[in-house]
Amino acid sequence: MSSVDAVVLGADIEGLVAAAALARAGRAVLLLEQGDVIGGVAAGEEFHPGYRSAGVVHEVGCLRRKHLGFLELEGHGLAWSDGDAWTRLPAAQGADAEALARWREFIARVRPWVNELIDSPPPAAAQPAAADLLGLAKTGFSLRRLGERDMFELLRIASLPLADWMGECFEDEALRVALAAPALLGTVLGPRAPGTAALLCLRACLAGPEPLGGPAALADALAAACRRLGVGMRTGQRVARLRVEAGSVRGVELEGESIAATRVLSAWSPGRTLLELVEPRHLPTSLEQVARNWRSRGSVAAIRWALSKPPELPERTCTARSLNELEQSADHLKFGTMCEQPWLDVFVPSATQASLAPKGHAVVSALVHGMPHRLEQGWNEDARSRLATAALHELERICPGARETVVATDLLTPIDLERRFGQDGGHLFQGELALDQLWIQRPAPRLSRYATPIEGLFLCGSSSHPGGPFYGGAGALAARALLSLDR
Repeated sequence: MSSVDAVVLGADIEGLVAAAALARAGRAVLLLEQGDVIGGVAAGEEFHPGYRSAGVVHEVGCLRRKHLGFLELEGHGLAWSDGDAWTRLPAAQGADAEALARWREFIARVRPWVNELIDSPPPAAAQPAAADLLGLAKTGFSLRRLGERDMFELLRIASLPLADWMGECFEDEALRVALAAPALLGTVLGPRAPGTAALLCLRACLAGPEPLGGPAALADALAAACRRLGVGMRTGQRVARLRVEAGSVRGVELEGESIAATRVLSAWSPGRTLLELVEPRHLPTSLEQVARNWRSRGSVAAIRWALSKPPELPERTCTARSLNELEQSADHLKFGTMCEQPWLDVFVPSATQASLAPKGHAVVSALVHGMPHRLEQGWNEDARSRLATAALHELERICPGARETVVATDLLTPIDLERRFGQDGGHLFQGELALDQLWIQRPAPRLSRYATPIEGLFLCGSSSHPGGPFYGGAGALAARALLSLDR
């Protein structure tokens, strides 16, 4: 039986960050990935001979760089954009120009408080100690220091529908859509759902420069940093179960191999970690229920096109034309039906990374919204064909002539995302973004501090605070929580 100090399950962004943080602290770390690539949904892969994607997800601008300075990612070839996602907004005219300036000023004023909340571990809500109560008091005091006007505005919009907030602020529908659409990724909600304004506020406050080369460039740099720190990385590893003795983790059982370790961090979902890897006798019934109730309903499909000619499109485009389109897409998710006129988040990674395609060719990636994991008739060949046709129709609408340049199509339904990347429900962030699944509720008060009732077993994935798309925070904070036990 081989032995290490710590095993990390899942080599997505969170798993890579957690493994690197432990290795930097002098621990012998083994990172196990069940798939064939490092990086999870951020990994680049060849989907047709000569054509590579830059990751399934399109945006990693909310990366929690505060926690990642020790990785020296720039030394591994990573460079950053000059602006953030909000620099791509449509040009505002007249009254909207002034309104957008005021909106940006509000975001700038509340950004420090939101960043501090997101970059700190949640309080131990289940059994708060004096330090937790003091931390909550400091959080409240910091909120009060925003001033009465901004504090009440932040509290007001927390439960507000996005459509209402955007309607109050702006007249131009294109501007409303450009702001609202990104905030709905990772939800099963439309812009008229309560609480969606808070999701936009979070994204706007946490957005920063993006890695040049997209998510795949970030995943490659993180993997290189792990290797430099001595992390052992193995792909294609099927974990059968966790070995637990006397309430403590003692190792990982693979198919035909055992690895001894007294510390295990899982970047997998609570359900996969606690229900599939841990024998029921080691868990309280209440915690089993928590894991079963965690919502991870996939809502998007991913499609990559290999094109023989670069499209006349900006690097990022949203095809939705109105808030009504966003709402109608969410309606299909409620009833498990496919949206026949979906809206797309379109990314052209080859526009800035020509090496992804043969010379003169291009790669286009799209996240197709309104695609439920549990499709009413199932994701059969007919459903896949209809999805591919609908997505291509939308691409053709915004880029006439694109249809004739398609060399190959790679389609990933929510079912495919679940199977290929281990994403429960095909959800990109291992758990929906909603007010009741954030902060101390991510994934539950008893698990919000990353430790589980099993000594030595920690959750470090996107289903923990702050969660995707606020990448890197959960991995870094979980590793810190584990290391605090050894002091």
